Amino acid sequence: MTRRKVHGMVAAVLSLGLSIAACEAGLRVLHYARNRLGSATIQEITLDDRFGWRATENLIITGWLQDASGNLYFADVRTDAHGFRIFGNPDGNSDLNLLVIGDSFTHALQVSADRAYYSLVGADLGVEVSAYGVGGYGTLQELLALEDQLKQNTPQAVLLQFCSNDFVNNHFNLELRSRYNNNGLLRPYYERNGEIVFRVPKRPASLRKFAARHSRFLYFIFSRIDIVSSHREGESVESVISRDGLADADFAESVEITGQLLKGIRNAVPPDVPVFVFCVDDFQPPYDLLHKLAEANGLVFIDGVPQAIRVAEERGLCTRAKDGGHWNEYGHKLAASVLSDFLANHWIKSGNVTNQKTFETVNH
Repeated sequence: MTRRKVHGMVAAVLSLGLSIAACEAGLRVLHYARNRLGSATIQEITLDDRFGWRATENLIITGWLQDASGNLYFADVRTDAHGFRIFGNPDGNSDLNLLVIGDSFTHALQVSADRAYYSLVGADLGVEVSAYGVGGYGTLQELLALEDQLKQNTPQAVLLQFCSNDFVNNHFNLELRSRYNNNGLLRPYYERNGEIVFRVPKRPASLRKFAARHSRFLYFIFSRIDIVSSHREGESVESVISRDGLADADFAESVEITGQLLKGIRNAVPPDVPVFVFCVDDFQPPYDLLHKLAEANGLVFIDGVPQAIRVAEERGLCTRAKDGGHWNEYGHKLAASVLSDFLANHWIKSGNVTNQKTFETVNH
């Protein structure tokens, strides 16, 4: 190889490196400027060695949003110093406390906290509510978050928000096969033998892990690649699950693992504290399987939330945020109505409550 070719290759490598460095610096300056102008962070999740990621603490995102019909509404999205959307009511005097754990529907970045379903449930029932949700969470991450809270406080009831894609997020191979429910981040998975392992459900795994932790530019590139690949032709695992159900070996294993995790949630909560679970969609067969798993493991399944959403949409009403998936304010209101009615009859009026107020905001 001639000296000229060597110099050319070195120059090309240096040029590429400088370009990447410039892009990296540019993105970091942009993010810093946005944070400063907004007087708060705009990154809704923060990487975490135990959970994979967690809800960003002291998040503030305010402004006008659009729903799926193009209607504008104002949202004041905030989290507290521990990542909770709400944590009780410092001025409240209720002896009843409900702890809500979930994923992006509970993170609810599309609405102000007082318009989210759990706040509306709290107002309907006159109980204190604390809600912690994180976009992309699977059932294992929710169990870990629940265990952390129970070390400090004991609520009078727990409400677990579920999504059909949790079955995908609970199993490495299913998530690897998914184009829609895979954020490419390192996350913990619960194995059938009870072991917890951390894996990245994207290729190349090592480079993606490096990008998530050290390079905003590479993370940006990978996220754009994922968006493009999600529209490619071919069958994603969600369609396979709908068609084949338990005949798909990975899905069958995920159902078994999810059952173990739900049992872990029930065992983590004191036996006199009821654990309720509802699903935000009725995608089949996950919906019916979740119902069976909940009952088999001592959780109380709340039916009717996705059905109420569908009835409203069939009447031409908008229940979704701009992304077409998550709820807007009206969607949260519909969900809260179903949940409030059920909890009023199966928790409040049933006498399945304790009189001692143990989930105190002072301990948070």
